[in-house]
Amino acid sequence: MDALFLSVLNMSITASFVIPVVLLVRLFLKRAPKIFSYALWAVVLFRLICPFSFESSVGMLPVSTTPIPQDIVYSSEPQIKTGLNIVDNAVNTVLPVPDHAEDSMNPLQLWAFIGSVTWIIGITAMLLYSIIYFVMLKRKLIGAAPLRDNIYLADHISSPFVMGFIKPKIYLPSDLSDTEYGFIIAHEKHHIKRLDHIARILGFIALAIHWFNPLVWLAFVLSGKDMEMSCDEAVMKEIDTDIRAEYSRSLLRFAAGRKLITATPLAFGEGDTKERVKNVMKYKKPVLWVSVIAIIAVVCVGVGLLGNHKTEAALKGTAKSIIFPAYEMANPDNLPIIDMVNSTEKFALAGVFPESWEFRSENNGETLPPGVFYTLVYIYESDKLIGYIAFSPFEFEVPEGVTKDSAYPYIHPNLRMSSQFQWEPYTAVKSLENGQVGVVDITYMDPNDIPNHPGAMPDVDQLETSGIVAYDMELKVSAAIAFMPGSIEREAAVSIAESIEISNVE
Repeated sequence: MDALFLSVLNMSITASFVIPVVLLVRLFLKRAPKIFSYALWAVVLFRLICPFSFESSVGMLPVSTTPIPQDIVYSSEPQIKTGLNIVDNAVNTVLPVPDHAEDSMNPLQLWAFIGSVTWIIGITAMLLYSIIYFVMLKRKLIGAAPLRDNIYLADHISSPFVMGFIKPKIYLPSDLSDTEYGFIIAHEKHHIKRLDHIARILGFIALAIHWFNPLVWLAFVLSGKDMEMSCDEAVMKEIDTDIRAEYSRSLLRFAAGRKLITATPLAFGEGDTKERVKNVMKYKKPVLWVSVIAIIAVVCVGVGLLGNHKTEAALKGTAKSIIFPAYEMANPDNLPIIDMVNSTEKFALAGVFPESWEFRSENNGETLPPGVFYTLVYIYESDKLIGYIAFSPFEFEVPEGVTKDSAYPYIHPNLRMSSQFQWEPYTAVKSLENGQVGVVDITYMDPNDIPNHPGAMPDVDQLETSGIVAYDMELKVSAAIAFMPGSIEREAAVSIAESIEISNVE
């Protein structure tokens, strides 16, 4: 449940960046037909209910596809990575951290559990209230008389509304005048023709899922306003005569002493009378050039908001594969660990890397490189060292019930190239069939300033860079890429990590 809650939080965070943009564009479209403002809310709905994010070269959002890593509750230094430093710095400084690395529970685990339970309670409350309201509304419709087709007249309702999903029905107050019947029925039919009843159900589902986000409530209310006003405009456009005055009087009469039908997703009525009346009275048939500009604006903004911004480093690359172990190590002292390395079943680490990168296996005669990683492969761009890749075979000691996507905290002691390196925090990027790929922030002591073992030099300056870690629980191997400081941006490292695959070599 915690993982699902974190996924919802990621969707809600991303949508929280999209909604203000839509609100801003909505202001610029104030004089354009409301159908264009209404169409923009589709992007927000997509962001709220689609569990997957993607990067695009035309994406406008400069935020990460997964601002909150799935393993944040297990991290010794929990951090979010939205892609906006001002947000990250503000949040990361207040995130609770364990007092000791060996603590059985990270404080975030408790908060995540509390958040998950509260989230489920909120959804349940909204659904229960919706069901109760729907039952009460159905009772009011007992005895409703059919007018024609899917249109019914009811005595105990004060405003028209649409109810249903597969075969929606239109319910009208029985005391409407003959003139009102015409354009009110046209209004409700337009809702059904445009599938507004389905859009409203999806909107309510999104609201129930993200009930804790005030921006989502704002989006739900404003999208409803744009839906109604765009439908009003469509009716007035279809009818040749000027019905603005009669239409407005009907809206005012419907508003008297009535509650909005917004508590159930299977029925929606007419809301926000004041703004609708203003929009009806100032309505004029749209000028062609205004509509053209509005279409261009909506298409450009909509496409731009559907995907997150993709870095240039992610756009220029080629698929390459490195086979590990890269070479057989000399073992004159018959060390068991070297025998284990040499006998490791060969596997391929594949990914999309910049075309200019070259991978070199340089066996310089060392029998035991620093730390627990072996058979290094160096990454060069021309003659410049970009970084290096290494692997380590090991037996996973993961408690029963821990999934492959949550195993990193338990295998982390194996994922370092020497005692100089600290590979935290780790941010999960991609799930493999039998493991996971993540990006890490690497800090290590400048080797030029360390004449002895680094443990004896606590005041040595730290260097910072990015790295990539991948592990496979079936092959029982981990691989890591450590980049040289300043050689690559973190966004590029994330893009490479998203392409990484580990596979067995026959």
